[in-house]
Amino acid sequence: PFFITATALMSAVGRTAARRFVLLLWFAGLAVPVTMWWQHTTGLTSTGAILIAAGRLVGLVAGYTLLTQILLMARLPSLQKIAGAERMLRWHRDIGALLVVTTVAHALLLIEGYALFSGKGPVDEGLRLWSAQADMVGAFAAAGILTTLALLSVRTTRRRFAGRRA
Repeated sequence: PFFITATALMSAVGRTAARRFVLLLWFAGLAVPVTMWWQHTTGLTSTGAILIAAGRLVGLVAGYTLLTQILLMARLPSLQKIAGAERMLRWHRDIGALLVVTTVAHALLLIEGYALFSGKGPVDEGLRLWSAQADMVGAFAAAGILTTLALLSVRTTRRRFAGRRA
């Protein structure tokens, strides 16, 4: 019995170390676009410029987080062996919240920053971006779909697990 317990303990220690390594890799991967943003961001002399720079940074975080979501749901065998399917599903849920918050913050920061530069209000600036920038229609639609799916999945998940609480 002692050897089985020691083996199980060593296995748990190994999995914990592997999980920490995966988390370290995630932060290291996130550091790459953040470092590039830092090196190429200049002229933060006004509130509008700061908001636009922050919006771009948050957009990089959102994009990286979306990539992480895709990798988690791809159920890569090596990652699933390290983390386990249940933990990957929890990571997907937790990171999903980060993805929605960063996506919405990206849009709001950029709209407000551009509004300060143009002298218009944020609603007028959002409408201008919608009508004048061809890619913005798709971007607004994607952000809306992502946010809607997140809100629906939170409600569904809560309803599903409401009966399982002890």
